[in-house]
Amino acid sequence: MVSSEHNLELCRSPTRDEVKALVFALSGKSASGPDGFTGFVKGRSIFENILLTQEIVTDIRLRGKPANVVIKLDMEKAYDRVSWKYSMHVLRKMGFAECFINIVWNLLANSWYLVLINGQVSGFFHSTRGFKQEDPLSLTLFILSAEVLPRSLNKLFEDKRFKGFGMPKWTYLLNHLAYADNTIIFASADPYSLEKIIEVLPKYEHTFGQMINKAKSSFICMLM
Repeated sequence: MVSSEHNLELCRSPTRDEVKALVFALSGKSASGPDGFTGFVKGRSIFENILLTQEIVTDIRLRGKPANVVIKLDMEKAYDRVSWKYSMHVLRKMGFAECFINIVWNLLANSWYLVLINGQVSGFFHSTRGFKQEDPLSLTLFILSAEVLPRSLNKLFEDKRFKGFGMPKWTYLLNHLAYADNTIIFASADPYSLEKIIEVLPKYEHTFGQMINKAKSSFICMLM
């Protein structure tokens, strides 16, 4: 949850000196902010999750382990399909102040585009959903909005009948890893547990506006 101190800072108007320093710090040859999906968390690398996934997939084939399943989900046009209303709802649930939510909404809702067709400018049209890629704010909003899926998956452990991915008893209960717009789900091959995971996915698609690209999604199952 966002603290009141953080909300005050988020709603505070920047000073003239702060704006000047930010503008003069921009590169004249590139857009502001990170270029694409290079890592969303300061001090963390996406390769950490890649290496961890490789270790888990290798371990899934070892004898003596319960039946496990690794599911790779690819979201189709993840940035373009995000529901703005859903994102605002998530921000409220996380405790962001209305003044900040209004700022974010105005930045999103006042986006207009024009298209060049054979060198001719076609009229403006208004966007109704989606985030702009390579926009620093979009990266943050996408992460916050997508947080609903991991929390929904973690909540499954509250069901006593639910069986998670077979891991050593002394390790953390791991059931997913996120790679920008891709998600790796680690699950037990138990039918009831898989059914519960499958129930989560369409709800996430409907509320977030996402669509799982079945052609690019896959799974690995190791039955003992």
